[in-house]
Amino acid sequence: MPEIRRMPLELFPPFASDVPTLMDESVTAMETYKDHLLGLRWHELHNQSAILAGVADKILRDIQSRSDLEEIGAKSLSDTDSGMRRFFSALASDNSTEATQTKNDLLAELTQQLGGDATAAQAALDALLDSSAPLFNRRKMQKSSIADDQDLLVPTYAQLSAAANSATVEASIRLAYRKTDQILPQATLEEGDNSLVNREIDKLQQMHDEVINRLYGLLTNDTEGSNSIGFLEACTAEQTRLAKILPVSAMISGSYLALFQRTPAANEKSAQSSQAVNLFEKIERLRVLHAYTGMVRAEMATVDPGRWYSHEKNRVSSREALTNRPQGTPTTIAGLSNTSLPTGEFIAVKGEVQNLRIEDDPSPPKFSTFFDLVDIETGEKTQMRAHMFSLINNGLSNGAAAHIHGFLRKNEPWLTNVGLDIDRLSLTTLNNNSWFDDITYRVRRYYRLYIDEMNMFFTPYMGE
Repeated sequence: MPEIRRMPLELFPPFASDVPTLMDESVTAMETYKDHLLGLRWHELHNQSAILAGVADKILRDIQSRSDLEEIGAKSLSDTDSGMRRFFSALASDNSTEATQTKNDLLAELTQQLGGDATAAQAALDALLDSSAPLFNRRKMQKSSIADDQDLLVPTYAQLSAAANSATVEASIRLAYRKTDQILPQATLEEGDNSLVNREIDKLQQMHDEVINRLYGLLTNDTEGSNSIGFLEACTAEQTRLAKILPVSAMISGSYLALFQRTPAANEKSAQSSQAVNLFEKIERLRVLHAYTGMVRAEMATVDPGRWYSHEKNRVSSREALTNRPQGTPTTIAGLSNTSLPTGEFIAVKGEVQNLRIEDDPSPPKFSTFFDLVDIETGEKTQMRAHMFSLINNGLSNGAAAHIHGFLRKNEPWLTNVGLDIDRLSLTTLNNNSWFDDITYRVRRYYRLYIDEMNMFFTPYMGE
């Protein structure tokens, strides 16, 4: 017997909001978020994170509920489709007087519905009799319609989820910086502060490796492709854990940044600035994983999660787990003047950003970013160039501590001595061999680890 139901499930919550309404809510939430971010209104940004998370949760529930509803109604629609096929198949082969009259009645009704077009009516009747009419594929059509809606809602959820996390992290950094600066206007770091930051860096690195290895292991070890639920549960748990840890790490980094800048001893300040950049880098890498786990939750809530999961398993089959980001040979700023280093040598340097500017670049003539990178301990400096890119738009500011990978340049028109062209990463190349780099590439629309793909990390702008 075909299953027929009367309960109007489609009219119940969470279906009160249609897709256009959900999209409008997400646009409003994102525009407000961006407005607060650009206006440096950190308290408002922190509050906006709850609104972003709320809209994201509503969208995720909609994706999940519509998928569940499709599954619930699948048998009923399939039974109805099969019953209709059987009826019209029997009618098509029946040449009795009653069957002929039924066909004639259907043709007359179709002709009337199609405005008197007899040819179109006959074609419609033929499609019914040979079971090729859309009427027989209502389950497929409904699933396709839901999938089309979810194609819009999945990236929207991923964007809102990542934005909610970013709003909390960005605001926590700045608010902790301000509060520390206000209540400890003359204080400097104690040994306990340095130890706390060192432990935090180790903890975040350990978590980074744990999350990647756990998720990568689940995918690679699932040889039968039957553990999609286990993978989803792991991603859900890790997203929750990351959402709890990152705001605390952000507060630690903001407070540390406010204090280390006052350290009087140059050698101590140099070491502390390096640790500050390390901490920010760890936070940013975990934000990539937060964005990814959010994306997974949305993809796995759709009407066809198995297809996405199968593609994800294929991605790990030819990739290593961890990043393949190229890293230069560590060199001091003073060491850049060593004549034995050839032009084009790939190196890594650390220091403080000064004299940041956008200028006309004589090779070729186009505006580029230039700045001096100063060794905090010795005061020595060298020139840096981001060829044809604006690092100011990327958030770099004077006074920022930075770790930079680039290529040694000598005797260039833009140089007075020696300097570095900052390396640009090619994520479209790196993602061929590294699963983390592949994740970084795919979530860049939700959270961008390397802005303009610059191979560098630096402490964020703390201005008002």
